[in-house]
Amino acid sequence: TSLALLYFNLGALQEATEAYLRVHFKFPRDPSPLINLASIELRKSDFIAASSYLERAVALDGCSVMAKYLLAMVLLRLGKHNQSVNLLRSALRESGPSAELNQGLAIAYLVSGDLKKAERAFLTALAINKTMVSAVHGLAVLRFQQKRFSEVIEGLLDHLSHFSGDGEARELLAGAYVQLGQFARARGQLTLLVPAKTNAKEERAELARISN
Repeated sequence: TSLALLYFNLGALQEATEAYLRVHFKFPRDPSPLINLASIELRKSDFIAASSYLERAVALDGCSVMAKYLLAMVLLRLGKHNQSVNLLRSALRESGPSAELNQGLAIAYLVSGDLKKAERAFLTALAINKTMVSAVHGLAVLRFQQKRFSEVIEGLLDHLSHFSGDGEARELLAGAYVQLGQFARARGQLTLLVPAKTNAKEERAELARISN
């Protein structure tokens, strides 16, 4: 497997594929080679081939829960929303509390248009791991889309009190302030986001950009 990994890291995907296929032939009950083969296909943006490898991997004993998470995300890309949701819910039953799986479930619900369940899943992920930055962003974006700007602001201010260097959260916060017409506060966030930016014209352009 070390040779296959070397090929993969060098970008020699055909050689990596052949090497992992040899490992799979030798150890057919080990899901790892199949997961690595799926990773190669994902690098090539071949989601159908990746899903085929991952479906075979998750059917084997000892397959990691995160492989199921990866398959669920691939199924979303293929438009198979219900399958993705069902797989994530099954993985959660097997693994117990998992911030990553709940975030994946939130994304699946979000893509399928069930915003209430998506919000609950994001909140569950953050209840398990309150420092999960990607879940903070996802929840903020969901609420932003629903025009719940005050809740966006409250959540992001709390998050930034612990993670002041989170530029994406600060930009979302500035955007929420813009939507409420609180331009001075939005400008204050942009100043913190890009301390070196002093040109007023640039600031106005940035305010216009994040308000769209």
